[in-house]
Amino acid sequence: MVPNRLLSIAFATAVLSYAAADPVSAQSSEREPFHFVAFGDMPYRTPGDFARLENLISGVNEDRPPFSVHVGDIKNGILNCSTDYYLAIRKYFDSFDSALVYTPGDNDWADCDRILAGGYDTRERLAELRRVFFAGPFSMGREPMPLIRQADAAGHPDMVENALWNYGGVIFATVHMVGTDNNLGDDREEFEARNAANIAWIETAFRKAIETNNAGVVLMFHADIFSSRAPQESFANAISAIAAGAELFRRPVLLINGDSHFFGIDNPVRHSGTRLKNRKITRVIVFGDNKMHAVRISVNPESPDLFSIKPLIIKNNNSN
Repeated sequence: MVPNRLLSIAFATAVLSYAAADPVSAQSSEREPFHFVAFGDMPYRTPGDFARLENLISGVNEDRPPFSVHVGDIKNGILNCSTDYYLAIRKYFDSFDSALVYTPGDNDWADCDRILAGGYDTRERLAELRRVFFAGPFSMGREPMPLIRQADAAGHPDMVENALWNYGGVIFATVHMVGTDNNLGDDREEFEARNAANIAWIETAFRKAIETNNAGVVLMFHADIFSSRAPQESFANAISAIAAGAELFRRPVLLINGDSHFFGIDNPVRHSGTRLKNRKITRVIVFGDNKMHAVRISVNPESPDLFSIKPLIIKNNNSN
């Protein structure tokens, strides 16, 4: 585990070499109110949940956000991890009217070595997931938006799934952290490489927000990194990096995760054993499993809290 002091030093001195054409600069930087939608841990109960996923997509399309984010787990833990299934979900993602960004969950690749899930090699499935969903520096959806990918910067060429973009003067970043233990118990080597990349990406998001005087930062990932189910080592460095970055940024920070399958809002981040002095850190847990609803996040640059959060309840998607 990296000490907090060293994380702070690393953050303060981090340098990222972006591609010559910076997609973040091309995004909307005007600080006007907007909203976006987040959801995850669905569809789980297939094939019946495909109809409910279509309902959710219709509901989101009616709400007309400029982009939406699926925070991981496109299947349950024992459904077969076939490429055909990945391609089927990709078609659903491309049916969103606006941009759709996705970050993987553990069920999508790390648990694919389970016999009932197909008994796959998990690294092979991760490579295939990257091929199907992250082939280029753009989101999915009918109106894809350009993204900065960590793979296109120096140091982490495999991390095509870690993306960053600017909208409305807010920096958004997806971070590939998966429940329950971030693959630590099954493949420490894979975990350590991805964990190092994730720490660098969290630092990059805050660095970019500070450099460009952004109004807020939104970090999105699958794992419930504050859950007591996960070994501390799985997420301790990420939590420290978020805490250190937020203390330097000192503006509103929003964390969005899935994994726990219930809607919730809290302020769980602690640093050095106490609540952060930056009280503007909020965490949202999205619905999941048989609760196939979404979360609508409004962003108002004129509000000191910046973010306003409420459920987006989808018609005909009540629990089975």
